[in-house]
Amino acid sequence: MIYAHGLFPTQRITGESDGFAFLKAAGYVKTVSAGCIALLPFGVLVIRNITETIRHIAAEYGFSEVALPLLQKRELWEESGRAAKYSGLLCETTMGDNKRYVINPTQEEAILDLFRSSTFHADDLPLRLFHIGERARNEIRPAYGLIRSRCFILADFYALCRNKAEIEKETQILEQIIMAIAKWTELPVQKASHYSSTKGVPTYSYWIPSTTKLCNVTICRGCGISYRVHELLTSCSNCGDHKLDLIEAIEIGHVVQIGKALSEAMSAVVPNTKTPVQMVIGGIGLNRFLQLMAEHHHDKNGLTWPIRIAPYVVHMIATPEREKEARDLYVMLKRAGYTILLDLRARSLGWRLIDADLFGIPIRVVLGNRTPIGTFDVKERRTGIETKADTKKLFDLITELVQKEGGTV
Repeated sequence: MIYAHGLFPTQRITGESDGFAFLKAAGYVKTVSAGCIALLPFGVLVIRNITETIRHIAAEYGFSEVALPLLQKRELWEESGRAAKYSGLLCETTMGDNKRYVINPTQEEAILDLFRSSTFHADDLPLRLFHIGERARNEIRPAYGLIRSRCFILADFYALCRNKAEIEKETQILEQIIMAIAKWTELPVQKASHYSSTKGVPTYSYWIPSTTKLCNVTICRGCGISYRVHELLTSCSNCGDHKLDLIEAIEIGHVVQIGKALSEAMSAVVPNTKTPVQMVIGGIGLNRFLQLMAEHHHDKNGLTWPIRIAPYVVHMIATPEREKEARDLYVMLKRAGYTILLDLRARSLGWRLIDADLFGIPIRVVLGNRTPIGTFDVKERRTGIETKADTKKLFDLITELVQKEGGTV
C-alpha cells in the first residue's frame, strides 16, 4: 500500500498503557460509542490475518465454513427456550414483514435449524461447521476496550454428534484448534475447567494473562490445571496438592458441551432416529484476541508485531528526494511477494519514524538524504537491530526474518 492519504490517526503514548491504549495510539481502532469500537485499516488487516489462519487450522481438522445471516428469527430462540433466559442481552428488531428478529449473539439455534432442515445420514455425524462474523449483544456495562463490547467478531465452531463418546472426542479437537491458534499468535494460554452455572453444562475456557482487571483464575501447583475463582474448586483434590496461584487473565476462547439441551427442545434428531443430536461448541473472540496481542506484543514506543500477525511485513519511509527510488523498490518487493506499506506522507521524517514505532510493522526501511542512492537504513522492530543494506542485502534480511519467525509473505 502506498500511504499518502490514509486513515491512520496516531497519537502519542503517555504513561503506562494497556493493549487497547496502544491500539488507539497506533491508529488501529477508534471508539464510536460505548461498547462499539471501529476497526481502522491496520486493525482490519490484523483481524484478517487471524481469520485466515483460523480458516486454515479449522480446515485441517475437517471443519467446513458457513456464512449465516446476521438476523435470526426470534421464534428459533423461543423454540430453544433461550429467548426469555437471555432477553436482556438480545438485540432485537422488527422487519418489514412485522416479524421479530434477533441480531445474532451466537449461532447455536441457526446451526440446529440448518441441520434439521437438511438431508443427512447418521454416518455423516459428527458434523463439523464453523462461522466467522460480527455479533451484537446488549452488554449493560461495556468496558475494557475490546474486551467487553456490544459489537464484536467471533469465530464459532459447532460439532453435532450422535453420542457422548463423540462429544468427548470433538471437545478435544476444539481444544487443539484453540491452542493451535494461540500458539500461532505467540500468546500464553491457560486452560480452565468448570461447570457453567449459567449454561448448566461442562465448560472449558482458555485464558491469557492480562493486566486488565476483569477476572482472575487460579492454577493448581500440583496438577497445573486452572479454575475460575468464582467456581467451586473440587477437581484439584485429586492431585494431592491444594496450593493455588492466583493470576489476572482474560478469557479468549471456550468449549461448551451443550449436549441435548437445545436439540431436544428444537426436535433436531440424529437422522432416521428419535434421538436428539448432541452439540459441542467452541468460540474465540477475535476483538479480544487483537487487544491481548497488543498487550503482549509492545514496548514503550509502540506495537511489536510478529511477522505472521502484522498488517504489513515492511514499512518503507522515503524523503521527497528519494520518492522515485522508493517506488521502484516498492514494486520489486511486491513482486517478490512481500506486503509493503510505503509512507509518502507530507510530514517530517522524524514524525514518520515515531509513527513507525507505533505501528509495529516488523521491518522498517528508510530512504533518507544521509544515505547514498541504493543504500537503505533497515531496522528490525522487535529487536531494535539497525543496519545499512543495499537491495540484495535487504532482500536477504527480509527473507531471513520471515523464515526465522515462521511467517508468510
